[in-house]
Parts: sequence; structure tokens; C-alpha cells
Amino acid sequence: MLGGKWRHCLTVGMIAVSLILAAGCSGNSVSSSGGNQGAGETGGSTDSGKQANLKVFFFEPGFVDTDFTAKFAPHLQKKYPNITYELINSSKDQTIENMIAGNDVPDIIFAGEKEIAQLSVLGIPEDLNPMIKQHKLDMEQYEPVANTTIKSYSDKGEILALMFSLQYYATFYNKDIFDKFGVPYPKDGMSWDDLIGLGKKLTREEGGNQYYGLQMGNVSELGLLYRLDLADSKTKKTFPNQEGWKKVLALGKEIYGIPGNLEPLNKSNSVSTVFTKDQNVAISPYYGDSFVNKLRILFEQGKPMNWDMTCYPSLKEQPGKSHELSFRSLVISKTSKYKEQAFQVAQLIATSPETQTQLAKDGFQAAMKDDSYKKVFGENLASLKGKNVSAIFKTIPMPIHHVTIYDSPTVKATNAPFYDFLNGKTDANTALRLAQEAADKAIAELK
Repeated sequence: MLGGKWRHCLTVGMIAVSLILAAGCSGNSVSSSGGNQGAGETGGSTDSGKQANLKVFFFEPGFVDTDFTAKFAPHLQKKYPNITYELINSSKDQTIENMIAGNDVPDIIFAGEKEIAQLSVLGIPEDLNPMIKQHKLDMEQYEPVANTTIKSYSDKGEILALMFSLQYYATFYNKDIFDKFGVPYPKDGMSWDDLIGLGKKLTREEGGNQYYGLQMGNVSELGLLYRLDLADSKTKKTFPNQEGWKKVLALGKEIYGIPGNLEPLNKSNSVSTVFTKDQNVAISPYYGDSFVNKLRILFEQGKPMNWDMTCYPSLKEQPGKSHELSFRSLVISKTSKYKEQAFQVAQLIATSPETQTQLAKDGFQAAMKDDSYKKVFGENLASLKGKNVSAIFKTIPMPIHHVTIYDSPTVKATNAPFYDFLNGKTDANTALRLAQEAADKAIAELK
């Protein structure tokens, strides 16, 4: 489902084989020649007679050129045969900063919640309000939390992106470990306290093998349960809600203070890797995409795990709530010469029943509130057959905290002091003070 990070040109032969559609290649561009223009109607004018080659940059690493080709290109070819696409994955050499320096800013940028903040500081996103009005795009068809979140990126009422998919959360569990120790499987509706209780029962050594009851990644990510800001973009003050962060550390201590439990993992992708590769973790509440993808690969290799999922746990003071919203979206550049065509493409991807159904069947949660997408979720993934996929829709994500360009250095600054706190080397006040000092230094060094 995920591809590598490299500049990609699709040849006529590749498109004919992978899409079973007529297509062409000009330079580094994917051509949308041919097809039935009437498919995938999204409203508004089409300007279908004007040729345009759109540079598309995949800034958010969880969605790349091969996903675009498989999920969107067939629908775009039918609707807009006059538009071609140059697909560019993010890499060490292909960065948005390099593109700006070279006066070569993409027309469309695929971005997640962190990337929109970066792009906004760089002055790249076009305010989409005028085109939303022109094309009569009904924003009320989105999940309410999606609308609330996307509006939070501007204090001027601007809409800086169109969401096309929401990240989902679930509690993944290894049924073999539960069976081995005779512990009942987790159920939908459990709280963090409930999972911690299960984690204590399942953290043990047996036959020379250590089993870990509960793993959820970096401790700072627990701040997303409380919607805590990492930094104030105006004052550059980090950890503005000290009392909230003390709650985060207390919860982290409960999880990672379980005797014998696995320590927190620095890299977020390590959570699903440990669960699927080592298969010695009983419970992992986390983002679903990476888990489902790795579990799919094992299934296709003939080495399926014995797993299932329940809904993401809630804090007792926030019943039914899961985690801050995470999402994938499309940004249109202010400098694009093809804003009209870029918006039409973004609108089709983000709202067309054809593309949204395709995404849902392929295991991506639609941003639309139409329940029909929930009903077909994961239909194209044999590895999800018989699994409790409805669990991902049983909790409600929360609007995102105020994301800033200072979030990443602030998170990195938490690693050492937060780990020392979990290991009993320091107290919560000291851990927060040291993290704040390290974050302030890192932010001061930003260019």
C-alpha cells in the first residue's frame, strides 16, 4: 500500500497494466488522456478544454505516488482527460524548501496535520474559500470534527486544505498471547485503566520468552489524549499547560511502570513493527494504518498473525473520545498557474463517491460522514475478513491541538527527561523543566 520515496514517471505500459486504462507519459508526467468525462461528478465548472500539467508533491509520507496512481488516477482520467500529473515523493533531495528555493513549488501538496503548519509558515497554501463557494462544495458533508480541525489552522477564517482521509485509531491485540495465559480478550468500550489492568496480567516471562502487556509508543503522544499544545506559536513557550503534561507523565508511568513491560519506543513506526515482527506485545492502541498494512503483508506472505482489534481506549473523564484527529489532505499552492484545475482535482479526490469508496474499500477512513463508506471499509483487504473493523468507528476523535512548527523539536526534547522520569531517575516537575529547557534551546536554533 505504501511506496518508496523517489521521483516517479509512469510509462504508457505501466499505466496500461496497472490501471487497465489508456494513458501516456510526457517527461515526468502522468497523462490523463482518454476516458469518459462524465464519471465522478463533483459540481462546479470543469474547464475541461484547458490543458494543464500539475506538479503533485507527497509531503505526508504515509501516502505516495503509487497510492495516487492506484486509487485516484482512473477516476481523474475519466473526469479530466486534459490534465496530466508529475508525481514527486518527499525525499532527502526532494524537499519543499528545495522546491521553494528553485522557484518550483508544486501545484498540489498531499499533507498531514503537521505538514499544513509547516506549509502555512512558508506561505504556500491558497485560501480555498473562494473556490469552495464557486464550485458549491458543501463542507457540511464532512465529519464535524474534520471541519472544526481544518478551520483551526487559520485565525482569519481561511480554509487551507481539503481533507480526503482521516487516520483511524484502534486497539490491536495478539490473540495468541491472551490464549497462552488464559486472559479474556479486550472488549469495545474499554478505558485506559482497563487496558492497563490487562497489561499487568500479560506482562510476564514464560519459557525463556518475555511478553509485554501494553505498548503505545512515545510518551509525548499521550498528550494527544488531552489535546495539549506542545508550543505557543507566538510566544514560542513550550508545554504551556504544565498540569496537563503532569497527567501525561502520570499515565505514562502507569503504562511503562508495569514491571517487565517494554520501554517506550522513540520511532512511531516501531510500534507496529514490534507488534508484527517480534509478536511479543499483547496490546497496542495506536494509529491503524501502519498496523493494518503490516498485518496485510504478513497475510499475503502466508504468515498471518492471530490478531483482532477493539476500539481505541478512552480516558474516564472523556468517555467515547479517542485521540486527537489525524488526517490526510490536499493543499493548493498560492503560486500555482493552474489553481482552477488543481482545485477540481482536489475536490474530486476529497469528495467524489468513487474515490471515497475506493479509499474506504482499501482500508482508508473517509473524511465524509456518509455511513456508506463505513459499511465498505476494508472490503478489498482479505486480511481484514472476520476482524472487528467496526471498532474504529465506535469512538469519536477530538479536534486537533494548535499545531505549530515547534512541535517536532519539542517532542524530541521530551525523550531523555521523560524516559528518566519513567525510570525513576527524576520527578515530573524536573522532567518537564528539563524538557522545556531543551525544547526552548532547539527552537532558538531554528533558522
